Amino acid sequence: MKAPTLKDKMAYYAKVRAANYADSLRLEGFVAPQKQDHKHRRAGVAGKKQSRSPM
Repeated sequence: MKAPTLKDKMAYYAKVRAANYADSLRLEGFVAPQKQDHKHRRAGVAGKKQSRSPM
C-alpha cells in the first residue's frame, strides 16, 4: 500500500474536522448545518467581494 499523499491527508482531516464539529453541535443541542459544497460557497463569496462598488 502506498503512503497517503499530502492532499489525501488534508482531505481526510477536513472530513474528520467537519464530522467532529457537527457532532459537537449535536451534543450541545443545536441542529447541525447541512453539508455544503465548499466550491460553490467560495465562488459565491468571491463573487460578492468583486461585485462591491468602491465608496
